[in-house]
Amino acid sequence: MKIILTAALVLTSFVGYAQTATLDPLPLTDEELAPMIDAPLVEETSALATDESATPVEATPAPATEAAVVPGATDDVPALVEPAPLVTEEQPVAEETAAPIVETTPAPVGEENARPVAEVKSTDDVDDEDRPFNHRKSNWVSVFGFETVKYTLPLEFTGASDYFKEKERDLYGARLGFGREFYLGWGFLLQGRVDGYYMGTLFEGIKTADPEFTGTDVSNEKDTGSYYGADAVAHLGWMFDYKTKNIFLGDMTYMALELFVEAGVGKGTSYQRKEYNFDAASVDQYDFIMEDEFTTNSVAAGINLLSTSSGFFLNLKATQVNLSLDKRTIREKKLEGGASGSSAGAFVKRTDNDADIDPVTIFAVGGGYKF
Repeated sequence: MKIILTAALVLTSFVGYAQTATLDPLPLTDEELAPMIDAPLVEETSALATDESATPVEATPAPATEAAVVPGATDDVPALVEPAPLVTEEQPVAEETAAPIVETTPAPVGEENARPVAEVKSTDDVDDEDRPFNHRKSNWVSVFGFETVKYTLPLEFTGASDYFKEKERDLYGARLGFGREFYLGWGFLLQGRVDGYYMGTLFEGIKTADPEFTGTDVSNEKDTGSYYGADAVAHLGWMFDYKTKNIFLGDMTYMALELFVEAGVGKGTSYQRKEYNFDAASVDQYDFIMEDEFTTNSVAAGINLLSTSSGFFLNLKATQVNLSLDKRTIREKKLEGGASGSSAGAFVKRTDNDADIDPVTIFAVGGGYKF
């Protein structure tokens, strides 16, 4: 009986000691805490031992916010366990698209808070403002061209060696003009211009007979002529653009083709002379001088082939000129076959202001520059 009572007292003392240790735990030292901090996480297992033969029960995972309890830790001492990392499903990253670069106009000095304004230009605006020449705006115009005309001479001579009658003389020269062009829209152009021109016998010289001709002492023939004046011209044209190949560079370029008509009025002067001498068994001499002053009115039609980037253009034109004679003076000297009583050696002067002059046609090729 004593033995039983003694064992009961011993057990009772152990139970009391265990409760006292549980209620008043001693603080842990740094050496005791270090293994707990550095220890790897372990999966939480049930403190209760289960029978291997028992039916397994699926454990419900604890919420992510609840800290795992380290075995052996008491309720008063918090467990020093790192929280489990949250595993999230990897989301696809959208590919970044480079934003378009927009040119902005800087704000004036002193307006730091002003918002930049994007400068946007259309293709038409760039063409109109940035290029040095715009053929669809008003421009100054200069024109240069080579011209030819046939001028009628009322010659009348019958000699022993040759004879002359009314004939047309070829005159060659150039025209220079300057004016202002106004763009009306829809491809239409209106232009006002002042032209000056000169044409003459540029390729004529003295014709001399062969010195071996029997009985010839002196023989020569010379033609001299000029035709010049000025016109005030009104020009109306219509143009359209087209794409063509550059014959010099081989690339494609834009050109403009203009169809136009012109009307003009002006004043002009003509000086024409013919000299002929022939000495043989009989003497032939003829000297004819004619001076005209006239008023002109003209109509013309042609085309301009224009570069849309530089302002240079090629010009082809035909003009019909009506001459209204203001004054005509003729001086004539002739000796026909050495006839006695001839007027050789002295000029005979006369006027013929009522003479009719046929319209003349002038053909021109040239070009110009718009700026």
